Amino acid sequence: MKKGPKKEPQPWYFLWGTLAWTWIFLGLAGITGQGWLEFPTVVLTGLGSFGPLIVALILISLGFWDLRLDRSAAAYLRRSFNPFTISLRLAGIIFFLSLFFRQDLRSWSLYRQGIKP
Repeated sequence: MKKGPKKEPQPWYFLWGTLAWTWIFLGLAGITGQGWLEFPTVVLTGLGSFGPLIVALILISLGFWDLRLDRSAAAYLRRSFNPFTISLRLAGIIFFLSLFFRQDLRSWSLYRQGIKP
């Protein structure tokens, strides 16, 4: 039995698919006119934020993914969510940056409400 043509990895499919998926759902969330924690908006925002993950899983299942990275969707999920793939030094940098930006966003939010931090 002859095998079909080998599918090559398509990074442009991932880029444009992720942009389309994410901005369609975030755009729909924006035009609802509701608060960001109200029912339809929070679901649409959640769907939009999972765009890169969902598009990657679709491309893996269609065969448009680099097989040297992941042979299956399960292998991709294991590689993506394994906390031991980054070094301890990089994890520390990420942690301290998140603390810094958390404080910055908190003071910005208080400033917008008219409260001086």
